[in-house]
Amino acid sequence: MADYKTIHGVNLRDYTTDPDTLIEGQVWYDKTNKVVQFFHNSVTTAGSFRTANSANTARSSGVGGGPQTSSIFFGGFSNPPAVRYANAETYNGTSFSETG
Repeated sequence: MADYKTIHGVNLRDYTTDPDTLIEGQVWYDKTNKVVQFFHNSVTTAGSFRTANSANTARSSGVGGGPQTSSIFFGGFSNPPAVRYANAETYNGTSFSETG
């Protein structure tokens, strides 16, 4: 198995706290928590993903469609899959609403 230096040509730096000036794509070993960490900027002001309200009924394996400001989500299963849901919810770009 290859190590970090073989792949990237440099050793992985270690710190007891996060580095003072983080650089996009920077990787380091956190000696305090004993984990490898990676820095990337969050997509919050541009891009296609953003934080929004959750659906009213928590479920998995549902189906949906439509543009991001007028879509529908329906069906799905509870987790673990013991209950099948037949309800539908519409999304207006901000929140979900139960629909018939």
